[in-house]
Amino acid sequence: SSRKEKIETVRTEELKQKNLILGGASWFLWIGILSTLNLIALIIHQNLQFIAGLGINYFILGMMDGIRRATGVNLILLGYALTFIVSGLFIFIWKKSKQENKAIYLTGLIIYGLDTIIFVFTKEWFSLGFHVFALLMLGNGYNALIAKKRETNI
Repeated sequence: SSRKEKIETVRTEELKQKNLILGGASWFLWIGILSTLNLIALIIHQNLQFIAGLGINYFILGMMDGIRRATGVNLILLGYALTFIVSGLFIFIWKKSKQENKAIYLTGLIIYGLDTIIFVFTKEWFSLGFHVFALLMLGNGYNALIAKKRETNI
């Protein structure tokens, strides 16, 4: 009876850990999707923005607009291409993170952390708050992944 309970406890903990990893990784998917939707809304001139979207995309587009104003060279299509690539990168990071790739998961965490800093400088406090919350959720998933990898190496 106690052996059965111990096995059940271990299974419950493993399931909890797996859910934390997958739940954390799913944030990367939503970041990529919502960032892409933000870009589409911007392209079709809709006044819509998801706070989970990436600040780097607006930074890139702002740089392209600055180049256009300063030099007359219109690089906005390049800017859109780069921003879609960045958003797609988060979907790639999601795919690899849910496969428990520790290095890719950490890379995504770092990139999103750097993106969070943009909102400090732009003083967009709701986006900053959401980014911090998302980083906490991503961090929980990453910590569970580290714990799982440590347990399997023992």
